[in-house]
Amino acid sequence: MSQTSHRHSHWPMRSVMQIALTLLCCVMLPYISKAQFFKDTTERGRTKRLWLASHVMPGYGQVVNKQYWKLPVYYAGMGGMVYLGIRSNKLYETHKSAFYSSGLEHDEQLYVHHRLVRNLSFAAAGAIYASGIIDGLVVRNNNVHSPTTATIMSLLIPGAGQYYNKQYYKIPIIYAGGAALYYGLKWNNKMYNMFREALVASSNGETVPSWARNRGIDNLDYYTNMYHRNRDLCALGFALLYIANILDANVHAHLFTWDVSTDLSFNLAPAPIPTNSPTNGIGVGLALNINLK
Repeated sequence: MSQTSHRHSHWPMRSVMQIALTLLCCVMLPYISKAQFFKDTTERGRTKRLWLASHVMPGYGQVVNKQYWKLPVYYAGMGGMVYLGIRSNKLYETHKSAFYSSGLEHDEQLYVHHRLVRNLSFAAAGAIYASGIIDGLVVRNNNVHSPTTATIMSLLIPGAGQYYNKQYYKIPIIYAGGAALYYGLKWNNKMYNMFREALVASSNGETVPSWARNRGIDNLDYYTNMYHRNRDLCALGFALLYIANILDANVHAHLFTWDVSTDLSFNLAPAPIPTNSPTNGIGVGLALNINLK
């Protein structure tokens, strides 16, 4: 049997994080690169500077808003969650090594538990970090509905801009769509890796899993490519949903104070019209009054 090399790209979580950080830099750099950015004294300019400064110095927004009592709350919360995450990660690595050495179910349960605690702790630290930025923006623009604030809120936490715009019904739609796409991405990635490993083993004449023994190389290659494509489509859909969430928050924040009254009418009535005749007379015409409120 001729050995055929089938190469398919992996999608590790590290690559996803690198893409996310790259997108964040692409959003931030255009603002920082403009000299006018630091001289803009408008509400929009101050909001952008507060947003960027709060990324580098958590709690900056609370200092600007003179709400100093919030600083120890944010730092204690973030510090505690980061410490718990680091501690749980060390325990996770210890019990994971013990499980690979012993194969005991007890060690497996412990390393799975500490992995979950680690992930939740770091996620909580990130949520506290984001909430500090959002709190600074909302308090700073308390007297005006700011499109910049709505955009940044949805950028940090999907659905937060919709909450700010009081379009609460959109929040479950965003999260239901995101959850479905994430599940599809995860499941298709799992199936892709499973079929890929079987395809490589079959191509190299190695032992294949029992479920793949009745499948030929062409069949394995077909399903490998199918799950690979479906996974990428789910990832693309997830990214587009995230971008749509940001754009929606921005657009509806601009329209938040727009008068959408149903009282739209016009009235046609006779009206006197001055003339330029030598006698300075007054003519009669029609006047069209349009009411847009």
